[in-house]
Amino acid sequence: MAAASGVLVSDDLSSQFVAANDVNNSVRFVKCVIPTDTWTQVVVDTTGNKSGDYIDDFDAVSCTLNSTDPCYILYKTDSVSDDKPTWLLLMYVPDRSPIKSKMLYASTQATVRSSLGDTFFVETIFGSVPEDFSPEGYRSHLRHKEADVPLTDQEVLLKEEREMGVFVGGGGTSSAYVHGVQFPIDDAVTQAFSDLSSGNNNYVQLTIDVDNEIVLLSDSGNINIPDLPGKVPNDEPRFHFFNWTHDHKGEKHTALVFVYSCPDGSGGTVSAPVKMRMLFSSSKANIGTLPSTVGMEIGAKLEINNGGEFNEDELTSIVHPPEPEEKKKIVRPKGPRGRGRGRGGRRLVGRK
Repeated sequence: MAAASGVLVSDDLSSQFVAANDVNNSVRFVKCVIPTDTWTQVVVDTTGNKSGDYIDDFDAVSCTLNSTDPCYILYKTDSVSDDKPTWLLLMYVPDRSPIKSKMLYASTQATVRSSLGDTFFVETIFGSVPEDFSPEGYRSHLRHKEADVPLTDQEVLLKEEREMGVFVGGGGTSSAYVHGVQFPIDDAVTQAFSDLSSGNNNYVQLTIDVDNEIVLLSDSGNINIPDLPGKVPNDEPRFHFFNWTHDHKGEKHTALVFVYSCPDGSGGTVSAPVKMRMLFSSSKANIGTLPSTVGMEIGAKLEINNGGEFNEDELTSIVHPPEPEEKKKIVRPKGPRGRGRGRGGRRLVGRK
């Protein structure tokens, strides 16, 4: 069965899984990869045998993983259902994996399950560092499941992004490496920033062609503050650069404001597709360096959900944040005069 990616499960993988899918078979896991020379099939990379209980055997899995190469791990548990062992599908996608690999593994994982027999897999688990698939990483995953804490909106979004292959999970800790995607820049973008620097325009809007993976100019020109909300799409992310010249407290100021708009489904917006959100989010850091290529410096940054948040009050609050109030010195009142050291004034305590 083909996925949207067109990648198939190889006959050899299917045969090895059928053999391993027996309670008496000694195989604990099958590591699978999509070879980068063809990008056409999921094939067997290596296998590992049982040596203890299934949680302790996670040690052997983490030893096969590195910091750059994604893979699938078909992992046999010690549980049995209908006389067949139950399996976990472990999807390992490191932060440093090429973006093409991330997308391909994400779009093919459902096909791996369906081609081998979806009913045999009780769970798909995502990870991005080897420690995620260590014994302690898996125990941490189980503890999180047992807690059964309702997800916040942000956690729901993170869960979707995990399923797209961007996830630091389990008990492991991702390295200090900051993931960022750098796509080619269309010539029109370069010209727009040249015009921004020279003062020929004060606004540049960029988008990403998701299919062709290139940064494109979406809009540019000279606009006024009231025009800003209408420039923000309510169904797709965008990058905005606004060179704002204005008066503040009697003085003229100019500040380049970098705004990332990403609709999340609230406030009258339509939530952008997960893949699009992921690409925009992971490109944000590199997009933010573009003004420096023409000698400009970003004065303030803002992230918004809808055009209503792109207004003068919001810009003023981030370009000219209010100064903290000076703490007032507390003057303590003098105590009553006493008639001797350590003694206060006379007090009427009662009469008999």
